[in-house]
Amino acid sequence: MPNDMDINPEMIMDRAAEVDVAADAATEAALPEGEYTPKGLKPLASAINAILPLFKAPPVKLPIDAITGQLPIEYMRPLEMIASALADSQVEGFELDPGMIVDDMSAIEAASNITALSKNSEFKSFLRSAEKPVVKEPVVEKEAPVEINPKDIDSLMMSRM
Repeated sequence: MPNDMDINPEMIMDRAAEVDVAADAATEAALPEGEYTPKGLKPLASAINAILPLFKAPPVKLPIDAITGQLPIEYMRPLEMIASALADSQVEGFELDPGMIVDDMSAIEAASNITALSKNSEFKSFLRSAEKPVVKEPVVEKEAPVEINPKDIDSLMMSRM
């Protein structure tokens, strides 16, 4: 096992790259499959890019060409982030399951939910509160003063002579 002196920034970057590859592999395994056309992908891409600023994330370039097969991973990353935030926020009345986007109709429905969510004040408030790190003051317990009998002090002093 390497000690602290053996760890260098290159090792850390290599390990981070391995974690990214593993996360991408897990996401790719969960990609929904279906038939997608620009009719469904354009509104989905627009809705995703419209909500990303709430997450302090830049817009992403999403492919909008006809696709048969897996929904591109470029869609899944922001969709999973949005779905996770929705679940954490516990805002009711919205549903977003990226794994259920399997055709144009489900893509349009997801886009509609994302657009409505981006305008929801409760969700926006949740995201703003999630931005602020919660700093807890360390709890310092004060020790109770120890009372010593003056006779014990005298006997302690005498024993040291």
